[in-house]
Amino acid sequence: MPYERKTVDIYISDDLKRVLQEIEHDSLVAHLLLKKRHDKGDVAEDFVNYISLSTEDKRRISYLTTDRIESLSEGEYWSSSRRYHAKPGSFISKVFKNIPPKEVEKFSNLFKAEVSKPPFTFEVVTGQRIKDLYYYEAYASDRGPLGISCMKHEQCQKYLDIYADNKEVSMVAMFNPEGKLLGRALLWSFESYRLMDRIYTICDEEYSSYFKQWAVKNDVLHKKEQNWYNTIFFEQFGQKQIELKLDLKLENNSYDYYPYMDTFKFIGDDGTLYNYQPDVNFRTLCSTDGHKQGSDYLRYDAISKVFRYTGDTVWLEYRSFYTHHDNCYYSECNDKYILRDDAVYCEEAQDYIFKIELGKNNNRERIDDRIAYNKQREEERKQYEEARQKKKKKSSSTLDELMNGVSLDSAGSFYELYNTFSDRLTRRVSEEDRPQEVVREEVHEDGPVDSSETQVERGEESPRPTRRRGRSMWAGYNSYASSNIYFSSESEPSIERVEPSDSVEPTPQEDTNSEIDDILSEIDDM
Repeated sequence: MPYERKTVDIYISDDLKRVLQEIEHDSLVAHLLLKKRHDKGDVAEDFVNYISLSTEDKRRISYLTTDRIESLSEGEYWSSSRRYHAKPGSFISKVFKNIPPKEVEKFSNLFKAEVSKPPFTFEVVTGQRIKDLYYYEAYASDRGPLGISCMKHEQCQKYLDIYADNKEVSMVAMFNPEGKLLGRALLWSFESYRLMDRIYTICDEEYSSYFKQWAVKNDVLHKKEQNWYNTIFFEQFGQKQIELKLDLKLENNSYDYYPYMDTFKFIGDDGTLYNYQPDVNFRTLCSTDGHKQGSDYLRYDAISKVFRYTGDTVWLEYRSFYTHHDNCYYSECNDKYILRDDAVYCEEAQDYIFKIELGKNNNRERIDDRIAYNKQREEERKQYEEARQKKKKKSSSTLDELMNGVSLDSAGSFYELYNTFSDRLTRRVSEEDRPQEVVREEVHEDGPVDSSETQVERGEESPRPTRRRGRSMWAGYNSYASSNIYFSSESEPSIERVEPSDSVEPTPQEDTNSEIDDILSEIDDM
């Protein structure tokens, strides 16, 4: 039986190989392409071969299919104009089977970044050279995190002696072809680790990933997050993060001035640097003027595992640690913050309280009082709504009565319509609410008195009218409807002028205006 080969060979060009070697550490696809021999079951049924960078566009990949290979001589494989060209993402399925979409996307992004990367060189510097490269005149640009660094100024040079004087500290510097600084990151050397500190570049989107690639090639850990508050988590590019609490005793550690530090920002009385808050006396190196801050300048957020400014944290007494207030709810009933995971919302109390498992921390008395108070408020609200609906219904009925027979199309001007409306309402209120009048004639021995002596008696003296608060603005147009004068319905009018009084009762016109207010409000709600 003839031998049947179970493997196939994939050939790639030297220029593509150099690109793939740069990204192999973080790309499954790059690793597979660099592996020449493959099982038949791992490759596509009619896989492409003789793979290279496209000569038309370096961000694309060129290859030959089986039928093209058969139609060309071996000397034409790499130079033929009949080669296909494809984007890196779509090309992968033509070679391998069962590659996860996430790996396809990763390869595409890494490949494009590698072939498009700008020209630069890396150099590790020490001593005075570190201070020189902190100074802004060494920068290629004032853009990005590097351009806004707080330690770039001339007056900051004296703060940087701690870096220049200690062999445990060095710097990875990225230069452009003109020798100007594109980016920098401190290197800290420990017995078991070398750590890359926060990366500063003129454009993180363009240059930061190259620092991480350099770290992988040189067996260096870098910070998981490029900021000042994450100090304990490190990783190698694309690999699992690790949590490290480290201390470093520098040979030279006593200075009058210190730089702002992003990671080893805590210094003990003996000069030891920490990336965490130790259980000894320490100060915080977070000042831009070269001085040390107090030990309480920052608080450790035990939930997010980062450092926060003191004012951004809250103390959870039942947990005995600090965290950011965004991780909590504030409980009015318990008068304290509760972790979101430890809280439930009580509809009756309309407040967050401790969940059942932590119920012993609840202030049961205050919760019950709040529930009772909320029930009382709800009952009062319902009563108010009922009264409001009755008043609204009455206003609607009055409006229908007053508008009876009035045609809006033929009513004329607004003021004519308003006067008709107001006169009707004035008469209506006067008939319903006007005080009873009693006309009394005094009988004398000589006969009835002259009509000019007739007196009008009222149940009680009418008070001086006053403006009601909240009175409609339209009431001023009906100024002649004053209720300071009343007329007897049984004889010639007898005039009685209302005198001032401390007790104020609404006059008929006042009631008219108030009811107009209610009706106009009803019209607005329609």
